[in-house]
Parts: sequence; structure tokens; C-alpha cells
Amino acid sequence: MAKGRKATPGEEEGARTPRPRPLPGVEDLVRAYSEWRFGPPGGGGARPAARVPEEKDPGLACVRELFEAFSVDEEWSCWEERGFRWWPHRVEQRVWAEPATWEPELGLAVARVHAETGVVRKVGIPLQRARFVASAAVLDPSLNAFLAGEEISLRAAVWVHEENLGWAGSLLQLAALAQVRNAERLAEGWAEVLGGEPAFSAHPARGPRPLPDEMLGALEGLPGRGAPSAWAEGPELRATAEALRAEGLAASLGPAGLSVELPGGPGSPRLHRLEVTTAPHEGLGGGVRLRLLMADWPRDPFLGVTLFPVDLNELEIDQEPPCHLIGSWAAEPDPGARPYFNCFVPNALYRPGILLNLVLSMAIRARWADALIDPREEEDDR
Repeated sequence: MAKGRKATPGEEEGARTPRPRPLPGVEDLVRAYSEWRFGPPGGGGARPAARVPEEKDPGLACVRELFEAFSVDEEWSCWEERGFRWWPHRVEQRVWAEPATWEPELGLAVARVHAETGVVRKVGIPLQRARFVASAAVLDPSLNAFLAGEEISLRAAVWVHEENLGWAGSLLQLAALAQVRNAERLAEGWAEVLGGEPAFSAHPARGPRPLPDEMLGALEGLPGRGAPSAWAEGPELRATAEALRAEGLAASLGPAGLSVELPGGPGSPRLHRLEVTTAPHEGLGGGVRLRLLMADWPRDPFLGVTLFPVDLNELEIDQEPPCHLIGSWAAEPDPGARPYFNCFVPNALYRPGILLNLVLSMAIRARWADALIDPREEEDDR
């Protein structure tokens, strides 16, 4: 079937892609977002939230926009209740939205939207070893998290609402595109290392797809790929630093980029460091890199760390901190190396104000992960 040119995620679409507004009150927003999911300090967890009608569900809107942006062929896809599966070539990708809820603290309907692609299944080595290998495989993750459960897979997720649907949806689209390309490239090599088999899949009715979808090559033509970082060329780093300082956060600019001290949760004495740099990514070209370094991370005397990076990725998915899972926890392969969260956003997604949104997401992640360092014991009511 002949198809027209497919839009590359990140290309301007006029009024359909609203620019994100810089978010005022960073500390207040961190608190509001965190209380939205975690509940207020000492409040006993998150409060129940009202469900949203399907026609006003931002998660379903995000799923539909991704399907349309990729010009997914109907014959190589299957729709499900809240998402779809499709076969760009040998691997299968699933995109779906969790049910949206009305969050009164934000005054918005909010939903988390996921994209996941399997890489290796039937892993033949012990699971603990497989988790270590998957954790140490990539030192500079860009847009997707590595998971090691029943199979090795790549996952990305964003929280969307009507005010951020344009840029957050584009962020997920680009992550999903990188995800299927990387899964296709990694599957056979990783299967050999892990003693498993590539997680190749076939359409339930049409069988294996003989030729790859043209979207698998779209990353090669990303706007701004060969250019210097759009964040380094403009005033964005300085404006972000000033906005953070106005909220009482220590943010300093230097030759390497922006460094921010992020507080832990209530009562925590720790400050975690976020590094924002503009060196190009090997595969995605120019853009901005955010790396969160956790302070005082506990270490196991035998394994080096108490949690592997893939464990942290899975905990983020299960515990639902309200930060975008764009990027991955990673660690240097040296014994005792502490994990860090790394994310790289290419020039194609540059918008004024998006960096402050991404820093906010990292601030929420720092608060969430801080509680893992010395989890507070439940109060004894007896």
C-alpha cells in the first residue's frame, strides 16, 4: 500500500503542538505532584481520584496521536481496549494508556501512557545474572528504560494532561521510535549473551512482517540531529537556572552546563545532584542530557549496590511516582558503583520551557528515590 511521507516526531505541527509553558513555583509543584500520588507527608498514601470519561481522556488521545504520527498500517496492528500493538518488522511494540483520573490538586485529568518492546525472551542464565547484565549494558541511556522480568524489554512512559499533551506526546513518540529501532538491533546479540532467544513476533493473522516499516529509519532524519545543542545555543539553560534559584534551589551554570541540588523528601538531610549538559549523543546527535546522581546510596558488601538499575526502573513503574520514565537508571560496571538516572532529549524536541519541565520531573524522581535509601518504618498503631 502506498503511503505519504510520515511525520518525524518533533516536527512542528502548528496549533496541534502547543508549546509548554514554563512552570512557576517549582518547589510547590514538586510538592503538589508528589502529594497527588504519594499523599501528603504522614497522610497514609495517595487519595482516591475520580475516573474521567473516555472522550476527555488525555491518555487515549496520546495513544491515538502516536498511531497517527507513525502512520501505522492497519494490517500490521491490533487495537486493544486502551491501546494497540503493532509490528514495525520483527519485534512487536505495545502502546497503551492507563485509565485517566481527575486530580483536584492539579485541576486536570491525568493519565500515564506507556510504550514497550520486547528484546529477549526465554533467558537461559540465572535471573540475578541477567539483571546485572541488563543493568550494566548501557552507560548512556537516552529515552528508554531497561526491564528484566519475564523477558528483557525496553519501556518508556509519560504522564499526560491537556496542557502538556503536545510536547509530552512528542516525547513518547520519539522514545517509542528509538525503542523499536534499538530492539531490532539489540535482540540477536543480547539473546546470545543472555542464553535466550530474540523476542521476535508475528502478527496473529498475517504472520511475520517481511519488510520493515519505513518509520524504523526515521531517526536518521531527525531535525537538528547534526546541529549543536539547541539548548546550548539559546538562553534556555540560563533561564532555567534563574527559575530554579527563584524557588530557593541551588543551581549553578558552568562550562559543562547546569548543576542543580535537589532535596530529598520531608525530613531527609540529603541533596542529590542533577547535571544538565549539552554534549551530543552518539546515536541521536545534538540535544540535552539530564543525569541524576543520588547521594549516600546504600551498598551491599557482596553485590556492590542494594538495587540494580533494572530494579529501580521496575519500581518506578510499580510505585508510580509522577515523573516521566524517559531514560533509564544505569550504573558503571564497577563493583559498588552507585546508580544514576540518565535521559537524553534530542534537538527535534526543543521547545522553550521544556527543560524546566524535565528538571521538575527529575526533582520528583529524586524525592521518590530518596525514600529508598532509608525507607521509613510504618508506624505501630498498637
